[in-house]
Amino acid sequence: MGLFIDRIKSIVRVTSEIDVSPLVEIPGIATASIYIAEDAFGEDFFIPVPREGTISNVTFYDLDGEGINKELVIATSRFTKTADHDPFAISDIDLLKVIGIGYISTFSNFNANQIGLAIPALSYVTTTKVDGKYGLWCQMVTKGTDTIAAGSTPQIGLVVV
Repeated sequence: MGLFIDRIKSIVRVTSEIDVSPLVEIPGIATASIYIAEDAFGEDFFIPVPREGTISNVTFYDLDGEGINKELVIATSRFTKTADHDPFAISDIDLLKVIGIGYISTFSNFNANQIGLAIPALSYVTTTKVDGKYGLWCQMVTKGTDTIAAGSTPQIGLVVV
């Protein structure tokens, strides 16, 4: 029993640190244009996060209130982006950079807008830096037919523990 507990102790890391990323407006969103399910939703983007951690929450701020499911593809380094409105596609080489997907499928509807939430529990270590900050590269994929109103570009943020 003692040997088993010693092994567990050596692999478990507990921290009280919680980091909240800055909100990032999803770049390249075409307003007043209909997206189709599986389209790249905007362009790729960088989210500053600590060098290592576990993404506990993904919060999607749906400012025009459509509440359509999304996938947030998260990678430790930049991958070849799929152009906005094109069917999302990733090469085998780039797929190896992906640490996981945040499935944004739970929404709270506040009449004119919504908050979508994913709880992915994705652990990562990144060496990628942009402007001296560690971070992760992401691209959104829509699972429905969005039409984003002008001035309502969605934003996204991560919570890392």
